[in-house]
Amino acid sequence: MSERLKGAYRELGETSPGYGDVGLAIRTARRRQLGYGVIAPLLVALALGGTALVIDTERSDSSRPTPPISSITPDEGTVSMVEWVDPPATLGAPAKAGTFLYRTCAGECAVTLVRPDGKTFAMADVFPELAKRLDSQGLTGASLSHDALWLGYPDDGGFTFTVGGDPAVQLNAGPDGSAWEMLGWGESSGSFGLVQRSEGRVTAYASIESYKVHVVNAPDDLDLLPVDSGGYTVYLAAPLDVSVPVTQRPRVTSSSMQSLNVSPETGEIGDITPGDSDNFASCMRPDETLAGPTGVPMFSNPPATRADYDSSSGIGATTVFAIRQGRLVPSAIIRGSCEALPDFVFGRYDLPQSTASETWTYLGVVAGGETAMTRQPSGSQTKDVVLVGTDGRSRVLHTVPADAQVLMPGLTMR
Repeated sequence: MSERLKGAYRELGETSPGYGDVGLAIRTARRRQLGYGVIAPLLVALALGGTALVIDTERSDSSRPTPPISSITPDEGTVSMVEWVDPPATLGAPAKAGTFLYRTCAGECAVTLVRPDGKTFAMADVFPELAKRLDSQGLTGASLSHDALWLGYPDDGGFTFTVGGDPAVQLNAGPDGSAWEMLGWGESSGSFGLVQRSEGRVTAYASIESYKVHVVNAPDDLDLLPVDSGGYTVYLAAPLDVSVPVTQRPRVTSSSMQSLNVSPETGEIGDITPGDSDNFASCMRPDETLAGPTGVPMFSNPPATRADYDSSSGIGATTVFAIRQGRLVPSAIIRGSCEALPDFVFGRYDLPQSTASETWTYLGVVAGGETAMTRQPSGSQTKDVVLVGTDGRSRVLHTVPADAQVLMPGLTMR
């Protein structure tokens, strides 16, 4: 390692405890094959002028793309990223609750970064080049890692990921009419999965672990839809027919997901492995179902909070839906399993529901199993960004303009 790079580590370490120990960073990278250990070195490398991994997704069934490497220019703003995201002492731990970003067009369209203490920064001051793109195209389809270091966004049919504001991985567009969508983040922020859709059909999957990217075609005869992904494993479920009105669809009370695995060594798609079936009927109300708007369950595996974090401390979360005025609305979160099994944790908490006086909008389950939502009083020009705790209690993080698109760590803007 050059003296220049060592110096950059030390400089970063002065403001970000846990990132400045060169030996620790190297040891961590060697111990952890799944991503978090390489985040700190990459941030420093990009600060010195790095490269972006570009993946060409035009491929045949028998071939995989060879990723070319292209140079990038660091996205250096007038405000340091560590002013927004306070890097944790433990690499890979999620961002503090209250760290998020939003885009509003109340005036000129602009993206704002929010800290837990309520202080805000214009994205243009932190990541000027990235801000130009997101100010213009918005946050629809964008996704932010649990630690808020990675940010991905749709890019003309492809998908681009940045780390610390700088391009890191780019999936190029596939066949005409297709588009890549984020599926989910794994236990490390450098571990994630995407799905490519064309005319409503799933045509390909992409698995990324520690900058190692594999793109595979979806089996033609596969009638299962993706539910979640943590990198090399894609979780699938049999969908309901969403052309049927929600009031006439079968009620789903058990979650039976199957696993589609991609070999991290060869990139070959493996067999589909049946998974266990969890029955949630005993902790659901008669008017509730597990099948969401896409016809499959909505499952996620968020990490524990920063204070409680270790790489295996997350508890799976299943979103429960109820029919309200002819549409499916998230009504509760079930953490773990309903069944009284050893080593399983169970906890259900209900989500606030819209009334004539206020509208609640579901954003997703974040670190610690809490649920991010927005609450807008009728006729108000602003709305609150709220976290609903696992005890069912709500707390307001920040107030934003009514038109704001809000993107929380670990979530994708749908």
